[in-house]
Amino acid sequence: SQKLEEAADQLQQAEDYFDKAQLRDLLPELLGLKAELACCQQRYIDAEDYGNDSVQLARELEMPLEEGRSMRILGQIAQARGDSDLAEERFQAGYDLLSDSGDDYECAKTQLFLAHLHAAQNQREAALSALTICEPIFRRLEAKSALRDAKMLREKLAKPAVS
Repeated sequence: SQKLEEAADQLQQAEDYFDKAQLRDLLPELLGLKAELACCQQRYIDAEDYGNDSVQLARELEMPLEEGRSMRILGQIAQARGDSDLAEERFQAGYDLLSDSGDDYECAKTQLFLAHLHAAQNQREAALSALTICEPIFRRLEAKSALRDAKMLREKLAKPAVS
């Protein structure tokens, strides 16, 4: 879509600026964004490469918050590719790093992705448990879009399964 192409152009511009300014500490986040974009475009190999580069650089620069965020993105990529076990492993690893970093929003966002993963696997209780963790944080931070997403998933889980 045109919005994805615009995002790609903007990320490329940002990367060019980072190169010129030698701002290495911002690269893990940029690479993570490029991974998310590539995933949205269903370019999963590129997405994995950007995500792995982001994790590696974040570790090198000792940036656990960026490493955790990148692990979550790698989880999203695994989920998009249909590898639920790897997605869960990556979401959990990301959540652990983010918890240690104290970033409530990123922790909650990761729990929301876990909730969606569990819901897709018909693991209702696990999905509800993840929602119970993330919803109060989204409410407190007034993260309306994320809270709306969580509420919609909760409503979907409340409906009886059709057999």
